[in-house]
Amino acid sequence: MSCPGNHEYGSAEAYKSYNLRYPMPFAQSGSSDPNYWSRDIGPMHVVSLNSYASSKPGSYQYKWLSQDLKSFDRQKTPWLLVIMHAPWYNSNLGHYGEAKA
Repeated sequence: MSCPGNHEYGSAEAYKSYNLRYPMPFAQSGSSDPNYWSRDIGPMHVVSLNSYASSKPGSYQYKWLSQDLKSFDRQKTPWLLVIMHAPWYNSNLGHYGEAKA
């Protein structure tokens, strides 16, 4: 299980090679984009987000995440694990604002 990063975003092919090599279970989680998805794995609900796609209110990723977080059962899967390549916020001057979308 993986999530895309800046190297997949930066090329003109924008995620094509990544998505072919590493297919993720996006459709099963109700996502229309293979670059953000979720899946229950044992007692965990794993959410993979795309740091380089818009996460503003109203964006596809934001709407999907809002719906996904409402839909999983904390009694069945009490742990929530979120992965992403770059944090939405950091104070590291070397990467400041890197994934601001």
